[in-house]
Amino acid sequence: MVRALLTVIESGAARFAALLTEATPHFDTAVQIADVLGVSLDELAGRKDVTGEGVIHNHELHRLYKKVDQLSDEDQQALVIVLDSLVKRSRVRKVMTE
Repeated sequence: MVRALLTVIESGAARFAALLTEATPHFDTAVQIADVLGVSLDELAGRKDVTGEGVIHNHELHRLYKKVDQLSDEDQQALVIVLDSLVKRSRVRKVMTE
């Protein structure tokens, strides 16, 4: 499942990169992309470094977060892929319902 998610993410990233090199998106599209990625337009355009560290409000998730460094590098990478996929899916759903 992780491999399938990674393949989908890589495919989407490659198409997005090709789109950016081939054309300039409309402003509304750029705003939506920034919203999905949770960054500002300046961050999306590379004019400003992405900053800020999120705050974890869920106590169980925060407890587990503190233990992530105890995982192997391979398990940490798998966790990054899964969390990244869930966050992106949530952001896409949010944009699609607006």
